Amino acid sequence: MSGVAAYAYLDARVAGMSRHLTSPALLEQAIETHPNNIAPLLQQAGIAAGEGDQTGLPEGLSARWLAAILGEARTLIRALHGPDREPALFWVRQFEIGNLKTILRGRLSGLNRGAIAGQMVDLGPFATLPVDELLRTEDPAELLRLLEKTSFADIARQARRTLDEHQDLFEIDAAIDRRYYAGLWAKVTALPAAARQEVRPLLGREIDRINLVWLLRYRLTYRFPPAKTYFLLVPATYRLTSAHLLTLTQSETLPQVLKQLPPPFVTLLGGAGNITDVALLLERELRRFAFQTLHLRRFSLARVMAYLVLRELERRRLPTALKGRELGLTGETIRYAAGLEEGSYA
Repeated sequence: MSGVAAYAYLDARVAGMSRHLTSPALLEQAIETHPNNIAPLLQQAGIAAGEGDQTGLPEGLSARWLAAILGEARTLIRALHGPDREPALFWVRQFEIGNLKTILRGRLSGLNRGAIAGQMVDLGPFATLPVDELLRTEDPAELLRLLEKTSFADIARQARRTLDEHQDLFEIDAAIDRRYYAGLWAKVTALPAAARQEVRPLLGREIDRINLVWLLRYRLTYRFPPAKTYFLLVPATYRLTSAHLLTLTQSETLPQVLKQLPPPFVTLLGGAGNITDVALLLERELRRFAFQTLHLRRFSLARVMAYLVLRELERRRLPTALKGRELGLTGETIRYAAGLEEGSYA
């Protein structure tokens, strides 16, 4: 398939898949719908029917949503060629990172192989981890040494250094996440200039969101010192530069952080009263920007990435609305948790 034909195919597939994105109207409907009547809502979101759809909150909804995302990602990535494939493939790797952390968590907690395997998600053709070999290792250190022989070597080395120094699951999780996002940003940086210029603003906002929320949690919730907080952040920057992040780690309260943010964030986060507010506002901005990117006139890799980002962001939104309804939470509480205050992507 020629480059022009491939992009025409991708354009058509993304346009078709976009019909499955959960609109604000669908989310509002989920808030008001009885759990026994959710099957049509899931069908509109492109989620396969499953046990429990007619009798309450469906079992395995998150896994089925992930299966839908992976199926769509496989279709889109298959039509990408050359450097354009790399960021999309690496984006999918986040789900393998989840499986890797499940294995490490299980080994550190002393769980048996069956219990660990039961907590992992099926990634189908995207699975590259040598799971059986990893589960047969004697301890986490051996597991990470084995992982250094795979395409996860960079992540494994960082995690092993952290394990040697701390023997702490939180520190290991943070090290793995840090290296994953650094790797994703490296894939974006390696794109040809035109594609990089289009993808960078989208995934740059994701990096900004990750770094600022992590900084707030590490510094204000866990009370980590400034140096440790900065070290745990993703070594990649977009609008929040290294200098900004270094300055922000010196803050001791949320108002101090908000006061020192660069201009784009002052307006964006002006009404934030806590870390959850900040996280939801940043997610809303990312969602809005991804939606705008999805509707660019000229087709590009950025549109593929925007669709995948939106699909993953909403893997939490509709289940949140459904679960909130089942728990009897107020509509206002559910809308807040689902990031639905403004009522639209735009």
